[in-house]
Amino acid sequence: SPTAMVADPKDPAHLAIAVRDASAAAPWVYFSANTGATWTQATLPLAYAGHTYGEGSQPALSVDADGTWFAAYIVNDPVTGNPTDSTVAVARSFNGLLWDPAGSPVVQCCTGLSDPLLLEPAIAVDALGCGSSYPGRLFVAWVRRTGTDSAIFVAASSDGGTTWGSPIKINDGATGTERLIRPRLAVGPGGALYIAWLDAVRKQLF
Repeated sequence: SPTAMVADPKDPAHLAIAVRDASAAAPWVYFSANTGATWTQATLPLAYAGHTYGEGSQPALSVDADGTWFAAYIVNDPVTGNPTDSTVAVARSFNGLLWDPAGSPVVQCCTGLSDPLLLEPAIAVDALGCGSSYPGRLFVAWVRRTGTDSAIFVAASSDGGTTWGSPIKINDGATGTERLIRPRLAVGPGGALYIAWLDAVRKQLF
């Protein structure tokens, strides 16, 4: 899985890196409190909504203005094909070392062995504090792939990831030729959300 890295705006000496190693079932987070001089490894949880998933992958990271860390990633059961497989999950940490499920999964879908698949989550938090209209609002985006089509969805949380609003579909995802990858999020002034992605078929960045 790709590696994600962020710094705490409250204390830039605090850094976190998230990665999925093929030798482990769950993604890892490496946390440093001294600008990377030393690192401590933590494991992201696999238990959500009463079920422990077989593996996690594709972690993304963000941190809010108060130094609360968030990780979005895919959890699934590739062997058993659990009905709530291929799930976008969010974990939360108040110190970068101990990670727990933030709340309910963002979205659950189908099985990990057939269409559609949920892929490539991205996460961003409004870290502008009192300078924003929506301080602390959390956003997660992901790709939903069905056959030869892909659609990007975004969901938001106003309570630190405990609950999530209904996902919003960003693109059409029904032409039969959309192959979208690598969604990325950023929160601007006033709490405005920006999203970019690559269309691998058209070779265009949106």
